[in-house]
Amino acid sequence: GDLEGAGGRVISCPAAGTGEDDEEPYTVVLPTVCATNLEQMNQIFQDAVTKFSLTSKENLAVIILNQDDEEEMYIVKILHLFEECENRRDLQSLYVLYNIMKNIVLLNDSKVFDFIMDKNNFLHVLGALEYDPFSPNGRLDHRAFLTSPNLLKEVVPLPSEEIQDRIHYSYRVQYLQEVVLARVLDDSTFASLKAMLFMNNYEVLQMLSNANEYLEAMFDGLLSVSEGRDRQRDLLNLLSELYSMAVKNFAPEERGKLFQALESLGLFQVFDRYICAKDLDLCMHCCLLLNKVLANDVSPVRAWITTQPDDKSLFRKLVDIANDDTAMERYGDMTSLYLALFDALRMLVDVENMELTQKELVLGMFYPDILEAILQPVERAG
Repeated sequence: GDLEGAGGRVISCPAAGTGEDDEEPYTVVLPTVCATNLEQMNQIFQDAVTKFSLTSKENLAVIILNQDDEEEMYIVKILHLFEECENRRDLQSLYVLYNIMKNIVLLNDSKVFDFIMDKNNFLHVLGALEYDPFSPNGRLDHRAFLTSPNLLKEVVPLPSEEIQDRIHYSYRVQYLQEVVLARVLDDSTFASLKAMLFMNNYEVLQMLSNANEYLEAMFDGLLSVSEGRDRQRDLLNLLSELYSMAVKNFAPEERGKLFQALESLGLFQVFDRYICAKDLDLCMHCCLLLNKVLANDVSPVRAWITTQPDDKSLFRKLVDIANDDTAMERYGDMTSLYLALFDALRMLVDVENMELTQKELVLGMFYPDILEAILQPVERAG
């Protein structure tokens, strides 16, 4: 069982891979948190990851979080010790504390994750994780990066503080997973963090999908004639990110409902406006968004194209960009844009993935005029 020890805290630990009911558990004493006990603490948390059974890891997680007064928590005392060692610039102790904190994460315990991801604790934990003795790039100043102004810019004001908190939470999980501990996470801990991120993003999407004023404000900005280039790019990025999150996190029915809402608010008008933007950056962002939409469900875009006049259709606009002789002079290298444009055209005319009712209309718009226009640059080059 879990006991309070005289010199520290005691945990009864069956070893991993042993029959917990059949064998006598060995006892581990968590020593008092202080610099002189660092090596002993480090060994215990290292053993916890490599030797303890799942039950023993859970017991250890309970113990390091178990106090009515947060300041008396074992994990909080470790963070206080980190601050002391950092103030003294005691690098050797900081390297050991990195290892201890890394292994606390690798306990892969939900309540430990809750503590670490809390906005009041996260920066302190990141501080300890900056001192990786084996980092190929030296010490990375995670705290400075995460406290930099405008790190998470609200392009459109978020409708509630809860959504803002959840978005910040997702960023913390993703940063820990993909930046801070990307090199050392084991598969099970990575999967746990991924699941946390998925569930939190799902909740964010649910809230934003029902925030009509927020979605309307995004499209009002995109379709306004008075917005500047940087603002337009930020709004395109926001719409693209929202779309990507929905593809990843929503079930098909929820996804379809959101996409219908985006279409009714002006998604196709956004394509009409920005696909021929004189600014290469805006044109590229729009084309990448178009390709995300086509990759998810090409049918609504095809249906929209069939309602357009031939000389102003999306087909015609995509080809006009590819055939713009002055674009290279204005923009320089356009290889990435050309690849994105032709990828869009490929998906639009893919007969293997086309409804029978659309075939005649869509292909009738494409052949022969659009095809001939696509081949013009090739013929000129030849």
